[in-house]
Amino acid sequence: MATGSWGSDPHSSSGDATGTYRRPAIQHFDEVREVNDVDLQEVLALLARAPKPPEAPLPTGANPGQIASLERNLGHPIPAGLRRWLSVCNGYMAGPGGLYGAEVDRASLDINQASWPEWRALGWIPIAGDGNGNAYVVPALPQKDDEPVYFVDCAGDPSSLAYIVASSIPQFLTFLLRRDMGEPGWPFDRDYVLDRDPLIADVDADRLPWAG
Repeated sequence: MATGSWGSDPHSSSGDATGTYRRPAIQHFDEVREVNDVDLQEVLALLARAPKPPEAPLPTGANPGQIASLERNLGHPIPAGLRRWLSVCNGYMAGPGGLYGAEVDRASLDINQASWPEWRALGWIPIAGDGNGNAYVVPALPQKDDEPVYFVDCAGDPSSLAYIVASSIPQFLTFLLRRDMGEPGWPFDRDYVLDRDPLIADVDADRLPWAG
């Protein structure tokens, strides 16, 4: 699997090559308070402080056409939580291996490009990379109302969910960005994780990172 590399980002708020409208980019990270989702406000605030290329633009959200195209290519709908996240940040070069998006120009950040054939069959959607060729995925059809995020060891067993890393996409992004800024603990420190994400043990107790 390709991982991201620092460099100029091709996202633009004016439109794509076909003239399709793109949701305007957030003009300043202070605008995160306008996002009607407390969890995503925290994520975008962290994203403002996270290491990234100096020339990186501000996040751009996916438009309905990009979401619909992604769902057609995957062959199934995407979870509501992922839809909400992509609507405010559709692919971004932050975190160890980039945050993936729907129908973005940079191939290393494109969900469709990052999806392995077996993942499509299993209904797993990659949403970020770890910088070492592995991926974080969400099930397209979670077993409960939760939308957990899992780590997949692509070199070891790409057809198996290695362990759960967060009970939701916003919580995962918070963990990922905080670790990328030097905060230790996630995902293997049991007390650290449960203190910040107590629901993770209820979502999938059999795949907790420290369970093995």
